[in-house]
Amino acid sequence: MATGPNAEKSSGTRAVFPVTRSGPTSSWRAVCAHTSPSCVEITLSAPANAVIGRYLLQARVDSGTGQATSYRLWEFTLLSTHGAQGNKNWIHPCPWNYGQINSNDDSGVLLGNWSEDYSGGICPCEWTGSVAILRQWDATGAQPVKYGQCWVFAAAMCTGHEKDGNLVIDEYYNTMGHILATESKDSIWLRRVAGAGRNTSGTSNGLYCCGPAPVKAIKEGDLHLSYDTPFVFSMVNADRVVWLIYGARKEKLLCDSRCVGNHISTKSIGRDERKDITDSYKYREGSQEERQVFAKALARAQHRKAQGPSTAEPQASRFLPGLRASLDVSSPAERHGQEAPSKVHTCLRLKLAKSPEVGQDLSLVLLAENLAFEHKDLKLSISTGSVLHDGTPLPPFWQNTLYIPFRPKEEKVIPWTISYTQYGRHLSQDRLVRVSVVGEENSTWEKLLVERIITLAYPAILINVLSPIVVNRPFALDVEITNPLHEPARDCVLTMEGSGLLKEQLRLDIGVLRAQERSNITFQIIPFKTGQRQLQVNFKSNKFKDIKGHTTLIVAPNTRF
Repeated sequence: MATGPNAEKSSGTRAVFPVTRSGPTSSWRAVCAHTSPSCVEITLSAPANAVIGRYLLQARVDSGTGQATSYRLWEFTLLSTHGAQGNKNWIHPCPWNYGQINSNDDSGVLLGNWSEDYSGGICPCEWTGSVAILRQWDATGAQPVKYGQCWVFAAAMCTGHEKDGNLVIDEYYNTMGHILATESKDSIWLRRVAGAGRNTSGTSNGLYCCGPAPVKAIKEGDLHLSYDTPFVFSMVNADRVVWLIYGARKEKLLCDSRCVGNHISTKSIGRDERKDITDSYKYREGSQEERQVFAKALARAQHRKAQGPSTAEPQASRFLPGLRASLDVSSPAERHGQEAPSKVHTCLRLKLAKSPEVGQDLSLVLLAENLAFEHKDLKLSISTGSVLHDGTPLPPFWQNTLYIPFRPKEEKVIPWTISYTQYGRHLSQDRLVRVSVVGEENSTWEKLLVERIITLAYPAILINVLSPIVVNRPFALDVEITNPLHEPARDCVLTMEGSGLLKEQLRLDIGVLRAQERSNITFQIIPFKTGQRQLQVNFKSNKFKDIKGHTTLIVAPNTRF
C-alpha cells in the first residue's frame, strides 16, 4: 500500500502487511473473509490516522516453491469526512460522510436544487452525511434523492461566477443602495464548495461536470488549456466592478480585485484544521505576478470571444485609475478600494458592533468623514436585505434615507439597529444579510458605496460524553440545544449519524422549545468500530433547518475478550 511520489514507511505513506484471519485496528490490515477453490475474498481496513490521498494497492503472491509474483491490483482514494463552509469573514467546519453524485444527467443519487423551494424533498442544509441519502436512494428503487447543493456534492472552494467570459463580475445598484438582480447577471458565491469533477449548477460541453483543470494552468492564467480552465479561473480570480444606475445612466463606482477567491481551503492532513491553499491557485493579490497573469488571462479571454460582442469597457476596468470608492468587505475595521485618494473627498466605513446570532438585533455603525476643507451636505441611502449563498439578492426589508451636514474635516458616527422583528421573517436559510449605503454629495455629485455581508450564527450544540467509550458497549451522551429565537420553535427534531458509531441515522423528536429555551437530551449509543470516530448532529424545527454540531470520539477496543 503506497501513496505519494516517495512513499516511505517512516512517513506513514507506505505499508506492507500480510493477509491474516484477524489483525490489530491500529494499523493497515487485510483479513481473509472467505475462500473458495478459485476465489479469495479479502477485507481491507485502514487505521484511523491513515494519510488522506490516492493509494496504489499491490499484492505479492508466494507459491510456496520459492517463487513469488507481484501484482498491481488497483488504485483508490482514501477520503476525509471533514470540510469547511462559510465566507471569507466566517469560516466554520462542516463534517460530512461523502459518497454520492448528482442525477442531473447521469442517473445519480442526488437531485440538485438551487430554487429555494424544496417542497417534495429535504432542504440541502439538513443533510449531514451520505448514509441517510444512500439508504433513501436504495429504498425508493434508485430514484434520485431530493435535494442537494454544492456542499452535498463535495470538497471546498470559495468562488465567484461570471457568465460573460470576461473575467469581470459586474454588479449594479440603484441610488437607494439596493442591488439590481435583473442587471447583475454575474454573482459572487458567498459560500461555495466545489466537488472533484462535479459542477452541479452548470454544464460543460453539455454535461454536468467541471474539469479536470490543471491547478498550475489556473494560477498562470493559461485559459486555453482544457478543461473549463476559464470558468475555474474566474471562480478564484475575477474582478468585481460595481455600477450605480440612475435613470438611463450608469456610473462606475469601484473596481475590487480582492473579493473573489479568498481563503481557498482544504482539510489539513491528519488534523481537524483548515489549510489555506489560495497560493496554489493564484499569486498574491496586487503583486506584479498576479497582475501579469490577469493581463494574460484577459488577452486569452478576448481571443476566445473575438467573434462576440465587445467587452472592452469592463475588461479594462482593473487597470483604470482614479475610481472613487470606499469598500468595506472584510473585517469591521478594514478600509478598502480608495484607488485615488487625491480624488476622494468623502470616506464611508461600515462597522458591525458585534457578530450577531439569529434572534439578536443587528447593531451597526457608519463612520462618515469629510476629507475636504469645505462644508458638505451628504445624502445617505441605506438598504438592507437578505441574500442567498450564491449572491442572489432578495427584496430589501429595511430602507432609510439620511441628510447629514459636515463641517470641514469632520467625522461623524451614525449608529443604528435593525431588530429581529424587522429582519426575522425575511431571513433565508443561508442566514445572510447585505447592508448597503450609497452616499451622494450635493455640490460635487460625488458618489460612494459601502456595504457589508453579515452572517448570522446559530448557537453552538454542546456534546458531552458521560461514560467511557468502548466498542460494542453502550455509552451515554448529553446534547445541549438552544432555541435562539424570541418565539417558540415547534416540530423540533435532533438527528445524529457517525461512521462506526451508528449503523443508521438516529432521530429524536423533541417537540416544542419555548423562546430561548435551553434543553439537554441524554441518550445512549453502541459503537461498532474502534478508533477515531466523528458524531454529527443536526437540530431543526419549523423556524430553522440546520443548527449543526459535531465531536470527535475515540472508541477503545473491548479488552474483556
